[in-house]
Amino acid sequence: MSSAAQRQALNKNGWFRSFENDVPHWTYLGWDEESLPKFGLQDKIVRGVTYWLSPI
Repeated sequence: MSSAAQRQALNKNGWFRSFENDVPHWTYLGWDEESLPKFGLQDKIVRGVTYWLSPI
């Protein structure tokens, strides 16, 4: 699992976890975290891990 500093650096550069329960998987979305809901993504926290998921 990545540290908080690693997650923050990845998120700042557009990388987010987007496959629920797949902790090592990161997806380049290219947007900042505040913009993700504008593109239809929903955050879901599972066992303390935040995933950004498509409602589809």
